[in-house]
Amino acid sequence: MGLIGRGVCDICNRVFEGNLDVLVNHRNNGYPSCGKKRHFNSVERYYVHDPIKTEEVCLQGPLEYSFASWCFDHGISWTRPSKPFIYSRNIDKKENNNLTNSEPQRRIQRYYPDFYLPECDTFIETKGKYSEKDVEKMASVTKEHPFSKLCLIRTLHPRKLE
Repeated sequence: MGLIGRGVCDICNRVFEGNLDVLVNHRNNGYPSCGKKRHFNSVERYYVHDPIKTEEVCLQGPLEYSFASWCFDHGISWTRPSKPFIYSRNIDKKENNNLTNSEPQRRIQRYYPDFYLPECDTFIETKGKYSEKDVEKMASVTKEHPFSKLCLIRTLHPRKLE
């Protein structure tokens, strides 16, 4: 069925109202009405109602949308996390030219997972491409917050989330 809400294509800024599957199809097919080529590198914004906070929230990209839609179709309550996980990560020389070859410096970061499922007290992160920086971030978060349940959902094909 899909989620009902409002979506915006980041390439052509076309606004979609109603069933957001139309925006997903717009992205995947590169419709001529957009005037641009295929949208595979763009990030759409989907505005839907958070079922717990009962306010409009922004889902970023088709993978977050697909997961929220899957939860909706299966009666699973979700919300956007309101408090971040605080973690630290190494600073590399590209970020700070003043670094010496001595001990690496650390930077405090904030990380907000994509979803929180209160019924099972679990945080969900949805990822398509998974960079080396993502690996470091997730390792730091899970090391510094060992008692939090954090689940990573990875797929390059958001429509195959079912």
